[in-house]
Formats: sequence, C-alpha cells, structure tokens
Amino acid sequence: MGKFYDEIPESIIPFIEEQEMFWVGSAPLSGNGHVNISPKGYRGTFKLLGKNRCMYQDLSGSGNETVSHLYEKGNGRLTIMFTAFKGMEATVFTAGFCPLTFVLLGSGPPNIVRFWGKGHVHERGSVEYCNLIPHSEQLPGSRAVVVLDIERVGTSCGYSIPYYEFVGERLQLQNHFEKLELADAAEEDGMSRRGIKKYWAEKNAWSIDGLPGFKSAEAFKGIFGFGKDGALKYGGVFGDAMGSARRATRLNVESAIPVAAGFIAGILVCSLWNR
Repeated sequence: MGKFYDEIPESIIPFIEEQEMFWVGSAPLSGNGHVNISPKGYRGTFKLLGKNRCMYQDLSGSGNETVSHLYEKGNGRLTIMFTAFKGMEATVFTAGFCPLTFVLLGSGPPNIVRFWGKGHVHERGSVEYCNLIPHSEQLPGSRAVVVLDIERVGTSCGYSIPYYEFVGERLQLQNHFEKLELADAAEEDGMSRRGIKKYWAEKNAWSIDGLPGFKSAEAFKGIFGFGKDGALKYGGVFGDAMGSARRATRLNVESAIPVAAGFIAGILVCSLWNR
C-alpha cells in the first residue's frame, strides 16, 4: 500500500543511503516534448541535505535533457526514484550425508521511493557548486550539481521488481572524461579540441526538443564554432585552422583524382595491349 509524506521520514533514510543507483525523471512543458528518464550511478554522488532537500552530482554525458527541463522557464519539475533490488540471499546447508539441501532465504522488503519537487541547476565553477561539492569529491566529468527541493515523498510496494546483485561500478565514464579534462589542462588557455569543453559545446548546449542546455556549453559553442544543431561551422577560435585543414584535405583529394584515373587507365591499356 503506497504512502505519502510531506518530508522524508526517518525510517526510509537508511534505505536511500544504501542504494547504488537511482533514476531522475523530467519533461518539457510542451505536450509534444519528450519525457526523459535517466539512470544515475556512482556511490557518493547523491546526498540528502535535509528533510526536504537532496542533491546529486551531475556527470557529463551525450545528453542534457534534465538540465534543459530544469532551466525551462516555468518548469523545473523533477522526480527522483529509488528501487530495492537486493534482498534474496541464499544460504545452502547440506546435512551430513543427507541428500537433502535446505535453502534459507533471508529477504529484505521490496520497496520503491520517489521524491517529487522542483530542481535547480548549479553548473561547475559556480559558488553553489563549489559549496556543495568539495574539490576532493568532484569526479572526472562532473558538470553540475542538481538540487531538488522536495515537495512530496512517496513509497510503494515494488513487488514486481526482480532481484539483482550489485557487482561493481563501471569506470568507463570516469576514465574517458579524465582524459578529456587532462587534454584541456595541457593547453595554455585550458581549451583543447580534444577536451571536455569542446565535448560540452557539441553535446550539451541543446535538448532534443531544442531547449537551451548548459549555459557553459552555450558559451563554449561559439568559441569552438558549433551551430545550434551541433554541427561544426568553422567559425570560432579554431575555425580558421580547422577550415584550412578541411580545404587542404579537399584539395588533396581533388588533385589525387586525375592521378588515380590515369593509373587505372594505364592498367586497362596495358591489359588490352597484352592481348
């Protein structure tokens, strides 16, 4: 039987704190827009800030739907959901030479917890971000902290949710974005064509419905020469060099065509001559 609360009850806090992952759900105001659900991982990225407030460290990725919805004027709706996966722990006993095996199941209760409220985005480098996420806790690829002012809490049974065992965290995301951050750090101005700022400019400036995304990504977009659709326009700081390289490549290809055609024609002539 589902229950609802105006604040986070003390009884569910241990359950929340032991979860290895959670989901966030949001949507644009337009009825034609896309509803988005994103899974989140990495222990320590989610924190409770009080009975009606929580936060999570938002890591880089190829999308930014949640942030776009939170930035949308008049929107900001956000739901965070936790689900109990573990609970079935099988202990096997064999009684001497007895062929019978007894399996004792120690089962924790199924559970689903949802937080509904208004979300706020504090991008990396802002005062709020630095206050909420100390430098020692910033993961590679960290791009913002999302704070949720919780208006309602709900619990439900979760009877149909299967059992899963937590094996470990995937490190690909951290490893990948660590390389991009190091690429930026190696440049005098902190911006590399192989760095994370270029990645943000290309991937995180707009939602799939055309809503503005990260403000920092929008700023970097002009520097790196990206258009609204994410296509490289060769108009930014790196535009001239990249445009020149593109033109040089095209010229090289165009000049190679007659050479290749002559080579093929030569082979055909030799073949006919030998006949």
